[in-house]
Amino acid sequence: MQEFNISNKAVSDARKKIKSVIELDTNIKIKLDFINPESASKFIEKGWDEEKQMYYYLVYFNKEKN
Repeated sequence: MQEFNISNKAVSDARKKIKSVIELDTNIKIKLDFINPESASKFIEKGWDEEKQMYYYLVYFNKEKN
């Protein structure tokens, strides 16, 4: 197995590219807090509603934290 060092700057730059807050034109903010950003696709999906002519986000979860 090969081992290699990962530059802290490279990690910081990659994290900046990952969208962690979705700000919508309806004054709604959705904060995403994932260790593995690729897993976000399992919990949130974006779609288009023909009737309302608007985009939407659908969020899946097991239970809400208090």
